[in-house]
Formats: sequence, structure tokens, C-alpha cells
Amino acid sequence: MERHEVSQDLLEKKAKLIDALKDVYQSRIESVRTIPYLMEKSHVKDIFIESGITVFERKGPSSKRGVWKRSDSYDKLLTNATVSSARRILQGDPGYGKSLLSLHFARKWCEEEDEAVSKFEVLIILQLRQLKGVASIYRAIKRLIGRSSDISVGDIEEIIDTSSVLIVLDSYDEYPDANKQESLVDQVFSGSTLSKAVVNLTSRYFPSRFHQMDTVRFKLTGFDHTERNKYLLKSVTQDDAGEAQRIQKSLEGNPALAALCQVPLFFACFAHISHEEKADLKEYTSVTKYFGILQEYLREGAYEYFTQLGVLVEDEENEEQAVKDKKGEEGGEEDGTNGGKGDVEQDEGGKRVEKEGEDKKEVEKERNEVKEGTDIVVKDPNGTKHGTGAGGNEEEKGGGEKEEINTAIEEGEHKQGEEEEDDRETTSSTRVKFLHSTFCEWFASFWLKKVAVEKKEAILKKAVEKLNPVNLGYIYRFACGHDPTAGKKIIRQLLDVHGNSEIATMCIYERPGDMKDLIQPMKGICSQTVDIKEDDSKILQVSTIHLLKGASDNAVKVNEICMEQSFQGVDDTKTGIRLSSGFVLPTLKTVEKITIKGDETEIGTDKVRDLIGYSRQSEGMKEIEFEDCEVSEVPNAESLPPELRDYKIQVFRVNGDRVDYLNPESGKWKNIQEEAKEILDGIDELSGKMRNDEADLCRQLQMRETIEQLEKQKQQHDKIHKAIEKDDEAVSSIKQRAETFLERFHKRLDQVTRTSLKDNSEKLKVCSPNK
Repeated sequence: MERHEVSQDLLEKKAKLIDALKDVYQSRIESVRTIPYLMEKSHVKDIFIESGITVFERKGPSSKRGVWKRSDSYDKLLTNATVSSARRILQGDPGYGKSLLSLHFARKWCEEEDEAVSKFEVLIILQLRQLKGVASIYRAIKRLIGRSSDISVGDIEEIIDTSSVLIVLDSYDEYPDANKQESLVDQVFSGSTLSKAVVNLTSRYFPSRFHQMDTVRFKLTGFDHTERNKYLLKSVTQDDAGEAQRIQKSLEGNPALAALCQVPLFFACFAHISHEEKADLKEYTSVTKYFGILQEYLREGAYEYFTQLGVLVEDEENEEQAVKDKKGEEGGEEDGTNGGKGDVEQDEGGKRVEKEGEDKKEVEKERNEVKEGTDIVVKDPNGTKHGTGAGGNEEEKGGGEKEEINTAIEEGEHKQGEEEEDDRETTSSTRVKFLHSTFCEWFASFWLKKVAVEKKEAILKKAVEKLNPVNLGYIYRFACGHDPTAGKKIIRQLLDVHGNSEIATMCIYERPGDMKDLIQPMKGICSQTVDIKEDDSKILQVSTIHLLKGASDNAVKVNEICMEQSFQGVDDTKTGIRLSSGFVLPTLKTVEKITIKGDETEIGTDKVRDLIGYSRQSEGMKEIEFEDCEVSEVPNAESLPPELRDYKIQVFRVNGDRVDYLNPESGKWKNIQEEAKEILDGIDELSGKMRNDEADLCRQLQMRETIEQLEKQKQQHDKIHKAIEKDDEAVSSIKQRAETFLERFHKRLDQVTRTSLKDNSEKLKVCSPNK
């Protein structure tokens, strides 16, 4: 980068800034806790394992389309030669390790271990959820190092602007100012501030406002078998390969649990609980069930943890009385919207603050109803309350997605009386720490479930309108997993309000009960293309297979299944499709179209024939399409099934604007556009010939009729009529060909070609002269 002359005073301040940053990062690096109360704090070096990461490669410089390709290392975020932009976005679902990766980079920078990171003079890691209302990156850095530092905002600006800088903006999905114009992130990403700095932004999703900016996208893909094993040996079993194998084996035969354990956070919890408690968690096949048992282990661990500290642990029976002792017997009217948890606010700095609810008369009732979602309440000698379900994180949660929860809760509340408002003023505040944002969504999901079950549809709709499923998908999934009645209502509202079929699909998987109750939501999702992508999370693929199986079992038509880089072939039984994830798509009776998209390897003859055979098992199958694929021909056309020869099932190959179809008579690919042109050329040629024959006939009739001429004329006349008869046969043939072609490939032809074929073939009717 361009260098500027700097004073000795600024160099000294720069050294102070670097030391202050290292102090901040070091305290975080050394105090990572995977599971609160069940394990001690760890150094990031002892638990960090590189999981899968992919980079999005566009098909063209200005194209939005592209493919996700696996990258060799996380360091490619900083060193990849193909990464020309200094603005990078790292996507990853909750629990995939975005924030832990930031600490991994911080450790390397602090210890100057890796040139890829240590080449930057200054590393700035900012938690966006803590930056509500902060419009300056330099003020945000001042907040990071603490107000006690004698380095001013002006000093920071001068230091940053004259140094090589790596900035990590963590958790954009939790950023309170995400929807504001000219926010801190907008300034940095647009280049109006720190244009020469390298900036990595982490988020659950790719922000649409950055589509037009020059960015490079990465995505964390989680743990596979190898990476799970590395984590076990390094962080859990301490190189005990036998114990690692035992834990890994417990995932066998349970694809749903294995899919959950693709998420590093979930697998870490699973691994430590399985190891420490020797527990068998194989029966927990949904995220909701898994979190339920996880909460129980956290509760049990908390009892032991606080007991050892000499802290009184209140059980559920005593908690109501403890609240009454503190607040008096009188309570406010129940608002019925926040599960008895009270109002949720933020203090200065965006930290999570939770006010105690006024009405505790029905605490015991709600404890029994939502036992899995209830914190243990503990008190230290000073009277401070601690919540176990969320404990253990060194940073309080606040930010954008929590504000969405708060807003939704406020929308669902009834107005309170003045007496209650007065009582609220005397309420003390309790700060609640969350291990991870997903735990916050877990507790919020019980409120959403309660609204769905107890309140009117209009109130539920308002709540759903306020809860963005892109940011807060786990709230919906958990709530649907808690109660089938709530799940049915939530899924319907989720589709009606947001149209988010991906989250709705995962909600259907979470929801217990018969899928016959979900016919309408399934129809809505399956009327559109159902995607199965290679880069989909495994739990999404499991959920999608569950949805398609339910649709098949309940006679719901599936318009199209599109397998994008995920098709591996038909299994040995010929009754299922193997996916790249290892899952199998079973026989489905109601699918109308299967699309195989973007497969880089050639799809051979056997795979084509097997896929056709699999497709025949669907009673409504109409089309198979290969898009952007290299597909072989089928030399032995006689082996093709009768459905293909009768064109009841058609097979297409699409590459850009070119569309070919598999000719069942030859087994070869034939281009539709070329055949359409061939038919039109034939019509033009035949029309010209018929006009010439008609002209010859007219000239023949005008000849003088001498006896000699009549004889010659008769011979010529017969010859012309034979030619016209052949023309008539040709007209019938080409008209039939054009009509059949239009009928078969109507959807595949452009409007101009369709109109031209139809009009020109109809004109042939008037070209034939009367005999």
C-alpha cells in the first residue's frame, strides 16, 4: 500500500494501539468455552479445527451466476491469488465457526505465527452487534481498546490510514444498523472509508445490498467425517483413537444426527457430552430434540458448577416463591407474549439486558409446559441471578437479530395498565449472557410457540412479519419442533408472509406429527422448483428429502426437483438417487420433472439410462433435463423404455441457449433449434416447388389444342399432376411433422419460432392447386 511519512510520536502511539489490541484479543483467545459448566475454558489453539470452506467463482466478470468450489485452507481468505477484491464476505450458518475463525486469525496475528496474517501491521476485529449507532470505524476501534487508553480517535484514524490493515466485521446478521444508509459497514465496504484495507465481513447470509459491489464470497461448510475425527482427537479424547471411534460410530445409522453434526458447534456439544457422560444421543434426530437434551445437560452441569462455588441453586419449585419474596405477592396482568420472561432491552453498548416479568402467578404452569426452555435460576451471595441455558459466553449478546425478537414481542403484547407501568419502574435488571445466538433463539422460540397456540392468527402474523427467517430461522424451527399445532400455523404464516420455502422445509422436518396435516404447505413448496444443491447444509438436504417423501406419500404433485452439482447416480437397487452428500433420494411417485444441473464430470451412458429407469417409477414424470452438463449419448436406442419412444418422458440437454433432445429412435442428441430450422426450410422449399408446379399447369392449359399438341400436353399434364400428388403427400408429411414438433417442444421454442412454424405450415393448405 502507499506509505506516508509518520512522526516518531505517531509510531509510539501505533505501538501502543497494537499492544492494546493484542491485550483485548489475548483475553478472548485464552477463554473460549465450548460448553458452559461442562468443560473449562480453553485456548483457541486447543480447540480450533479447520472445517470445509468454499469460494464462489462467477461464470463471468459481471455475472451473478457461478459455482461454489472447495478451497484448500482458511488462509485463502487472505492469500488466494484469485481474490482480487479487498472486500470479502464469509457466509456461514449459526454454529459454523465464523467468530472462532476470527479468534484463530487473532491468535496468529498476536503470535506472529503466520505470514498470511502477520503481514498486516494492524488487525481490527469488531463485533457488529455491539456497534448500534456507531457511525465511525475509528470510534468503534476506540471502543474496542477502551476509553481508558490515551490514544484518541484522531490518533487512531491517522494510524489506520498509514498502516497495512486487516479488518474483520463479525456477525453482520446481528448488526443493529444493517438497514441504515451510510452505516459504518456501508462506508467501509463501499470504499469511502479505508479503501486500501482488506476487509472480511462474516454473516449468515449474503447481504443483497452488496450485490453490486466488488466482493468475493466464501462459505463455511462445516465438519465432515475427517474433520470431526480431528476435533475429537485434539479437543475431546486427547488422542484416544478408540474413544474417538466410539463417538463417531454413534452417528452411524442416523443420517439426521450426522447432518446435525455437520455444524461444528453442535458436534462439539455432542462430542463432549458423549465423552464425559458416556451418553447415547442417537435417538435425537431433529435440532429441537437435540437442543432439548443439550439444555438438560447444561442444567445438570450448572447445578454442580454453582454448588462447588457455594452458590445457592434454586430448583423450579422454589423459584416462584423466591420471586415473590423479592417483589411481593402482587403481580401485574399477564401479557401472554413473552413466556413470563419479561421485556427484553439493550443497555449502552448493545449488551443484552432482560427485565424480570411482573406477573409470576403462572410460573409453575409455564415451567411444566416448556421445561426444556427454562433457565435454572441461581443466586450468588450478592443476589445476582445467573441463567444456565445461556451462560458461559464472555460477550453479552445484543444487536440486530435480538432487536427483531424484541420488536416482534412488543407487537404481540397487550397494553398494560398504569398501575403495572408504575410497578415496572421499580423492577431491577438482570444481564443475561448467551453461549451463542442460537441459544437466544431457543428461548425465544417458546414465546413464538405460545403465540401460535394461544393467540389469534392476526397476532401470529404480526410476529412472523417482524421475525426475518433469514436471520432467525432457528426460532421458527424450534417453535415448530415444540408443538405440532403451533408448527402447522407457523409454517403456513411463514410461507404466506415471507415465501421462504427453505426455512419452511426445515420447519416441516422439525415438526412432530402426521404430514397429512401439512398438505397445503407442501403443495405450495412443491409447486415451485425444489432445489437440492451440493453446498446445501446436510440438515437442509435431510429436510428436503423428508418433504419430497411426504409429498409422494400424500399424492402431492412435485413440479420439479433440481439437483445442482449434487447428483452422483442411481443406487444399485435402481430405486434411489445417490447424492454427493451420501444421502439417497428414494422412489417418488409424484415428480413431473428432474433437472441435473452444473455437473462438471461427464454423465455417462449408464447414468443416463439408469436415471431414465428411475424416473419411470414416477407416475407423473414428463421431463428429464441436464443443464450445463456434459452428457453422453445412448448408442443402444433399443434399450430405451417405451415411455421415451412414445415421448411420454422427454430428455433434454441445455447449455446456454442451446437445447438438445434425446432422439429415442437413434439414441443421439438432436438440437431443437436446428430441427425447427430444418422444418421451416423444408416448408419454404416445398412451397416454392408447389408454386412452380402450379405455374407449369397454368401454362399447359393455355396451349393450342391441336391433335399432336394434345397428345404431348396430356403426357406433360399427367407428369405435372403426379408431381402435385407428391407435393400433397409432402405437405401432409411436413405439416404432421411441424404439428408434432410444436406439440412436443412447445415450451422449448421461442415465440418467433413457434409462430413461424405454425403460420408457415398452415399456408401450405392453400398452395396446392385443384386437380
